[in-house]
This record gives sequence, C-alpha cells and structure tokens, in this order.
Amino acid sequence: MKIALGLTENLFPLADRLARKYEVEIAGVLTEAAALRTLVESTPPEAVVLADNLRGAENLLALIGTLQKRAQVLVLAGEASAARQEELKARGIPSVWMGLDLEDAIARALGLTRRPIKGQLTIVPANVKGGVGKTTLAVNLAVAAKKENPSLRVLLLDAHPEGDAGPSLGVTDGPTLADLAVARPEGVSSLAEVRPFIQTHRSGVDLIIASSRLGKSVVPDRRQFLSLMRELKQHYHLIVVDTDTDLHRAPTILALAEAEVILLVTTPGNLSMRGLLKLKPVLNDMGLLKRARIVLNMVHGAVDAGDLAGALGVPVIAAIPYDLAFQEAEDSFRPVVEYDPGGKAAGALRRLARTLLEEAR
Repeated sequence: MKIALGLTENLFPLADRLARKYEVEIAGVLTEAAALRTLVESTPPEAVVLADNLRGAENLLALIGTLQKRAQVLVLAGEASAARQEELKARGIPSVWMGLDLEDAIARALGLTRRPIKGQLTIVPANVKGGVGKTTLAVNLAVAAKKENPSLRVLLLDAHPEGDAGPSLGVTDGPTLADLAVARPEGVSSLAEVRPFIQTHRSGVDLIIASSRLGKSVVPDRRQFLSLMRELKQHYHLIVVDTDTDLHRAPTILALAEAEVILLVTTPGNLSMRGLLKLKPVLNDMGLLKRARIVLNMVHGAVDAGDLAGALGVPVIAAIPYDLAFQEAEDSFRPVVEYDPGGKAAGALRRLARTLLEEAR
C-alpha cells in the first residue's frame, strides 16, 4: 500500500518503522497541511495518515474532507479535544490514539501486511536446573509469535523426555519425535519425510510432540537431529525447541548449537540462577554465549538481576511476572496467551516475542 504521512517532527521515526515492518511504500512525509494537500492531489496515494496537530491544519475537518476525495484518511489523535474526537467518530473518520506501538495500530487500521522475516530464527530456552518454566515459556512464545504475525510459519519442537509441550496445547496423541527417529534411522532428506509427524494446533502453530520413549530407548542421534533441523529451517520462519536439562543428551546440546537465540530461563531463586552459572562455561566453550539472553520467570514484584547479568555477561531482555493464570491455563490445556490474553503474564510474553522477532529482521 502506498501512503502519505502528515506528521509533526517528533513523529518522523514512525515512517521508518512502518516501512521496515510492513509492506508499505511511503509516498512522502510532510509537516505542513498545504504541502500534504498538494502531494495528495498531484500523486494520490491509497491512504493518508494525518496527525491531528499537523501544522496549518487548524480546520482539520475541512482538510480531511479534501484528502478523502483522493485517498483513505486515518487520523492520529493526541492533541485533539474529546469533543473533536466525538465529531470524528460521528463523521465516520477512523482514528487511532498516539501511544505505544503506534505503527502496529496504524497497520491494523489500514490492513497492512507485515514484511516477511528475513532469514530464520531458532529459539531454545535453557537451564541445567529444572522447574524454571522452560516448557511453559517455549509453548507460549511459539503461540505469541504466531499471534504477533499470523503470516509466520512457526514450529514448536518438543525434544524434552517428559514431553509436556504437546499436552500444554491439548495435543497428547499422534506421531512423535521418537517415532520419526525410528522411521528415519538415516535421518531425513526432505520436509515431505517429516510432514507425517507434524501436527497443527488451532493457533496455527505446527508441532512435533515427544513421548516417554524419547527419554528412554529412542533418542535422535546427531545425524538424525541435524538433518531434521536442516529441513525444518528451510520451511519455518521460527522454530522453538523445548529441551531437557541434561547437556549430555544429543537433542539438547545439538539444539543449543542450532539456535540463533538461547534464552537462559531462571526464576529469582538462587538455585535456578546457579544453574545458569553452570551453563555459562558450556556455552562459552561452544562459542554460543553471544547468542544468549536472560529471561526472568515467575517474578514477584521488582527484581534486580544486575549481578546475574554481570556474572554471565548476558543481557536481561524480559521479566515474566508470576500469574495464577498460568496454572489455570495449564489445567485447561491452553497457553496463557490464549487463556488470559489481557493478563500481565500474557502481555509480557507477547512483548518478548515481539522483541525476538524484531531482532531477527
């Protein structure tokens, strides 16, 4: 879509963010109502995004009326009075409030399409200490990313011997990763060989579930796992891999090596934080520490993780608050981002997904 923008100087970065994130052509960014009117009349765009405090637009409704003869108009509301907002609404003139995620609000109002992510992103939550919520994070991150950008092809790969990722989404039956390892002892050479083992959740997230067999007699070896990841990475924009705490198991250590982002998941307790300190030399020896980010999970109130971040040399990128909705969602076999989308935990998870997807662009 080709759009023109009438903005005040402080909103100029908005044009760049729109062009970077969405399939849109910027026809021009103007700071004067007269210049915007001239542009629209000479080379009409499909839509005009107009700040309600644009210089020279004292008669905003008259300006909108002129522009609407040539293009769809969307008003960015911030300085206008409540009475003016009611008048815009009464006249059927769409508007969005200036605030956080303004480019996303504009995109929804205009029906813009997100640009496809360049490259591929594989994310692996990790800690050698169990009980920190790695599986819950993996499941919710996959679903949150799909909700952020429905055009993404997202896969959740359960390589954990307990196989809880599938049940967390209400998927307990069907072919498993262990079955794939048995069926393809030499590894896979095409996605067609993997498709019979892929299921699709109602959220649109594809998944390969695990089973208890994965932790016992049937474990994908190096050749099997790497060939699987090679084929999956050619098809999916985002792969989230849930793994074990045991670094001696092939899927766990290989998944870390394949990851573009390793999320070091910890609760505020000392034991789980110590688990990350034990993981640091392993990642350092593998040359993977630069791919790591810290996620604080099940946080009560404010937490200062500066010492941990300093000790690991890794930034903290998210703090997921403790929320009873997690347990309620688990009891209903749903991710919390679906069960309680307006909750504080779901909001933090969506922001984390957005941050990681932005890094991948």
